[in-house]
Amino acid sequence: MSQNELTAGDLISMGVNLLTLELKNRADLSNYRVHAQSMVQRLSKAGFVSSLQIAEPLAKEAEKLDGDFQGAVKFSRNETQFKAIASSLDAVMMGEADSKSLILTDVKPPDEISQFANLARHQEALRGDLVTCLKAHLARPAIVMAWALGYDLIRSWVFNETTHRLPAFNSQLASNPRRGEPVAVNDYHDFFRIGETRFLEICRDSQHASLQRFTDRTFRDLQGLLDQRNEFAHANYSSANEHEANVYVVRMVRIVTNPPFV
Repeated sequence: MSQNELTAGDLISMGVNLLTLELKNRADLSNYRVHAQSMVQRLSKAGFVSSLQIAEPLAKEAEKLDGDFQGAVKFSRNETQFKAIASSLDAVMMGEADSKSLILTDVKPPDEISQFANLARHQEALRGDLVTCLKAHLARPAIVMAWALGYDLIRSWVFNETTHRLPAFNSQLASNPRRGEPVAVNDYHDFFRIGETRFLEICRDSQHASLQRFTDRTFRDLQGLLDQRNEFAHANYSSANEHEANVYVVRMVRIVTNPPFV
């Protein structure tokens, strides 16, 4: 293989980095600038013309903002727009890969899966199923399993802290009772009678200190992953590839292995 060629694995790695990048401070922005410049060079050498038309302006914008003391703050304020551009670039890269007959068969489960640590027995089983799906190139089931594992870890984060967090959750649950829900979560199985969006809303809406770091941003990030899971969990025409599954897994790992959950 020529040094100028890109493998499917290269594209997966670049796309995952592109879509999961966090820009919280200037150091993050500097890292992004280096990543973007490297990506432009590799896309150029590989002849990914359409991808370059999107990647080059992004790289130039990152370089410009990196030289501005307020750059990271400005970039953060335009995060939604940036994510939309990044998603567009990712889709174009995959399209060009397909046109060049780059078959996505060399995809491996992301290394981030190893960050799912200290799991209960049933969570180990969920992780095992997730890895099996990824290795078998079963993208839709992999996304479903990634949500199941990540969501269960968040429920455990609530349930296992019985001094403050679980009582705070129960207090918020009782403040707006709904038909069919438990009065309080006293046993872990009680969670099974609370809808997933409802669970996230309760965590977000509680004013107790133990849940205050579960912010509206946390809610939006998780609700977005839940919406994507729902898209692929039901009988419809939606399709997913290994790249999308890997991006989903990395996003989930980065959420549950960072505050407020650790």
